Amino acid sequence: MQIDWWTLALQLINALILIWILSRFLFKPVAKVIADRQAAARKIVEEAEALKQAAEADRTAIAAERSNLAAEHERLLAASRQDADEARQSLVAKAEAEIEDMRSAAASIIDRQKQEAAKEVSRQATQLAVAIARRLVSRLPDASKVTGFAEGLAKAIAELPETTRADLAGMDAPLRLHVARPLTEEETAAITAAIGEVLGHAPALDPVVDPDVIAGLEVEAQHAVIRNSLRGDLDRILAEFQDQEAETR
Repeated sequence: MQIDWWTLALQLINALILIWILSRFLFKPVAKVIADRQAAARKIVEEAEALKQAAEADRTAIAAERSNLAAEHERLLAASRQDADEARQSLVAKAEAEIEDMRSAAASIIDRQKQEAAKEVSRQATQLAVAIARRLVSRLPDASKVTGFAEGLAKAIAELPETTRADLAGMDAPLRLHVARPLTEEETAAITAAIGEVLGHAPALDPVVDPDVIAGLEVEAQHAVIRNSLRGDLDRILAEFQDQEAETR
């Protein structure tokens, strides 16, 4: 077999030219297209991975937010329950305090009413006792309504301040003498003598019959009233009772 070197050389040159042409106009563009597509694919993969990571981060954030919301919800519920319990306890305590105040006020009112009722009963009893005493004494014999009262009247005058006694002794007008019944001459003389021993002279008397005196003697002067009578005693009893009642209010 004989080799045609010229033909082989030409074919080799043609092959090299074809390879250069393919490399120039086919392989490089195709490689570039492939490289571009690979880069685009990598970019898509990277973007997808980034989106996946972002989605995962969002999912994690959402889960954390849900957890936080659940915790906040529980905290708010607990706070609401605590506030409700505190409000209920406050209302209960306030209601109990108001009930206790009302109970204390009611007890105070009841005690005051009891005291007032007791005072009223005592006052009425005292007035009744005084009325009974007045009625009983008014039935005494007339002699007992004057006899024995002159000395007590003289003693009451003697216990007056000196200036008051001097005014009584220096009076020009007769001393007005309130009596429960008309006096006899002997009774008038005895009363005049008893008063005269205290004043230093026998005064003139102006007897005035006053049944309210009940029993006893009362001297009425310009600046003083001297009593030695049952009316005076009963009036003092009532006054003392009223003073005691006023002090206890």
